[in-house]
Amino acid sequence: MEENKELKKINKAEKRKQLKAKKEEKARLKEIENAKKLAAATLAKTEKMERKNDKKSNKSDKKSVKAAKRKEIKEKKQENKARKQEKAALRMQKAENRRREKYERRQKKLQEKREKNEEKIQSVPYRIRQIAKKQPTHKEQWFKLDNAALIYPALARDSNAQFRLAAIFNEEIDPIILQEAVNDVVLRYPTITSSLKAGLFWWYLDAPTTPLVIEEQDSFPCKPLKLDHRRSMVRVTYFYKEIAMEFFHSATDGSGGMRFFNSLILAYLTRKGYVIADRTNCPHYKDKPRFEELQDCFQIVKNKEKLPPPERVKAMHMKGKPLPQNGMIYYKLTCESDALKDAAKSYGASVTQFLTAAVLQSIYLQKIDTQNRDKKPIRISVPINLRKVYNVDTLRNFSSYFYVEYTGGNFAELMESVKKQFAEKTTHEYVQSNINYNTKSQSSPILRATPLFLKYMVLKAVYHNLGYRQNSASLSNVGVMSAPKEFAEHIVRYEFSFGRTFCEPIGITVGSFNGLTTIICNSVIEDTQFERHLVKCLVDNGLNVVIESNEGEAKNETL
Repeated sequence: MEENKELKKINKAEKRKQLKAKKEEKARLKEIENAKKLAAATLAKTEKMERKNDKKSNKSDKKSVKAAKRKEIKEKKQENKARKQEKAALRMQKAENRRREKYERRQKKLQEKREKNEEKIQSVPYRIRQIAKKQPTHKEQWFKLDNAALIYPALARDSNAQFRLAAIFNEEIDPIILQEAVNDVVLRYPTITSSLKAGLFWWYLDAPTTPLVIEEQDSFPCKPLKLDHRRSMVRVTYFYKEIAMEFFHSATDGSGGMRFFNSLILAYLTRKGYVIADRTNCPHYKDKPRFEELQDCFQIVKNKEKLPPPERVKAMHMKGKPLPQNGMIYYKLTCESDALKDAAKSYGASVTQFLTAAVLQSIYLQKIDTQNRDKKPIRISVPINLRKVYNVDTLRNFSSYFYVEYTGGNFAELMESVKKQFAEKTTHEYVQSNINYNTKSQSSPILRATPLFLKYMVLKAVYHNLGYRQNSASLSNVGVMSAPKEFAEHIVRYEFSFGRTFCEPIGITVGSFNGLTTIICNSVIEDTQFERHLVKCLVDNGLNVVIESNEGEAKNETL
């Protein structure tokens, strides 16, 4: 039992030892585990600290990076701001420069404008226009066209129906005084300075709405006038020592135009301080127009006497290469008037008869030169101043015309034929038959009731059949161009010429003044054989001829 107890004690002791050993082992293991935990905790703490430190360092790095970035951004912003400020300063400088340049340009333009205005105010054209604005206008009084003037508006497109009077002075023309002279004269000649207006049945004359302003001659004479209700049918031009007036034929004829022209020259010379006492063919510009000057004398001298109508014969037309558009060749032949009269007297003829024969012969020789096979007769129209026939004094158109035909033979034989034709066709009966025929046509009830646009076509056809077809060329001699005797001290010569015609290739005009006769041939064809033959004919008859021509220029120039 005791052994059992001892065994039990021993077992218990062993068990206690085992338990103690286990406890110690457990404690050791726990200590080891705790050590491990402690180590792990320490390691974790260390790692945490390290991480924390790393984080702190990272944070500080980030902060430094951010600070660096902020600094960089700040610097960039400052740079951008500085750049912007610099750009703004540049923009402001540029804007200021632009404003300054703009201001300077504006000031320069204003200065140039002021200078131009000053130049303009001082310039001759401006001063002329300002003077023309003061031009008086005649009362609102309209006039019927005279019988001869009715045809011309219908021909304005095919023939400019103009003539020109010019005076060559000893001294240069003063345009300012000339415009003042025009202002003085316009009221004296209400029919000539009127404008052409279209009514329902006929054209008529009325006061223009724009003043008559002089122009400097810068192109061919007699360039087409602008015909409308505003402008006058007259143009006044000047160039160096020349004053010229160009008339549309509805305004007046050569005789009426010459009186108007002389009045203008009278006003011009008077304003220059010269005293002109003589009034030969020169009404004073301060006089009022007389009633008889404004009358249509065709209606006064017509009668109901039945006379044979004028003959109708188709004429040969000269051929040649036409000049460029609006081109015109001028041949101006000047000779002594006494020598021309002596040459005419040697054939027992007048100057007009002598020149008519010379023109007819020259056209015939030109026909041979150009191999013109037209067998129709050569005929030229010659006007008659009816004022001398009927002893009337009018400023309206009052002239008629007749045709002279080439009959062949030598010059002396041709001259005899021309004198015979003149004698037959300048009788009172022949002239009266022409007047009666024309006025009867105007008085026709059917024609009077026809609207103007139809009359336009009718009158154009009438001229084509009764005028253009019957005529090879035109010769107009105004004779001695009468003027006050004092004019001879200032004027070298007068000139009379036609405008460019689209129907007749050749026009010849003649005028004499101060012992000189000027023959002007204007042509719309390049061939100048006619003019050369005419010069040769004059020279062969003992005349010394001075020739002026634009032949070389006209073939390349236009209006």
